[in-house]
Order: sequence, then structure tokens, then C-alpha cells
Amino acid sequence: MTALAQIGAVLADHALTVLGGFHALPQDALPAGTRTLLLVGPREPGF
Repeated sequence: MTALAQIGAVLADHALTVLGGFHALPQDALPAGTRTLLLVGPREPGF
């Protein structure tokens, strides 16, 4: 199972899903070591 699938499985327990994401660039104003950001939102219906 991929890391994204594992994250999706954990989120599903809370009626959430991954809506999208992007790979961070060094010049992005993010904490050091951040490589990927995922956008998480409600899994409809039932949220």
C-alpha cells in the first residue's frame, strides 16, 4: 500500500478524503523539510 493510500485509509475513518496536493519547492514559505502538501476535505455524503 502506498503512503497516499495509507493516509486515505486513516482519513476515511474520520469521513475525510484527499482532495489534491502538490510538491513543495525550496522557495515556498513552508517548514524546513516539507516536500509534499495534501489538501484534505470532507468525504460526502455523511460528513
